[in-house]
Amino acid sequence: MTEFQNPVGSLGEQSSEGPRSHPGGITGSPAPTAQKKGTKRKLDLKTYETKYDAIMEVERGSLSKKQVAEKFAISASTLSTWLKNADSIKEKVTAGNVEPQRKKNREAKFPEVEDALLKWFANARTHNVTVSGEMMREKARDFALKLGVPDSEFECSVCWLERFKARHAIVFKRVCGDRFGSIV
Repeated sequence: MTEFQNPVGSLGEQSSEGPRSHPGGITGSPAPTAQKKGTKRKLDLKTYETKYDAIMEVERGSLSKKQVAEKFAISASTLSTWLKNADSIKEKVTAGNVEPQRKKNREAKFPEVEDALLKWFANARTHNVTVSGEMMREKARDFALKLGVPDSEFECSVCWLERFKARHAIVFKRVCGDRFGSIV
C-alpha cells in the first residue's frame, strides 16, 4: 500500500468487511439513491348513480364494506367518504337535483343571480319570446347589479353562459314557426 492509497479503496467505494461507512464516519444503511419518478395514477371519477348504488349496497348489509369497495373498484377510503356524505348523495339522486350520470356537482358561485335569470327565462319562454345568448348575458348582468354582486366578482362571459345552460339543461333549438334560433 502506498502512502496516498486509502485502505478501504478509492473514495466512494465500500469495503466488503464490516458496516458501511459514509463520509464523516457515520455508519449504517447506505445513502439513499435517486428513485425513478412514479407515474401519477389517473383520477377515476364515479357517477352519482354508482355512488348511490354503493351506499345502498352497504346499507343492505349483504356484503362487507371491503367487498363493496372491490365490487365497485374503489378504495376503502373512497367508500368511507361516500358513506360520510351518504345523506347528501342520496338526497340529490332521489330528489332529481343532479343527473345520475354526473360525476361532480359543481354549484353556482352566485345562485341568486342564476335563480333570477332562470325565472326570467321561464317567463320569457311561456310568452314565446325568442331568447338569445347575448340577451341572457345582458339580463344576468342586470340581475347581478340589482342583487348587489360586484362587477369584479361576477363575469358574465360566454363560458359562464355555457356552464349555466349545462347546469339547467337549456339548449339552443328552433321554436316551431320561428325563423331564427332560440333557446328552448
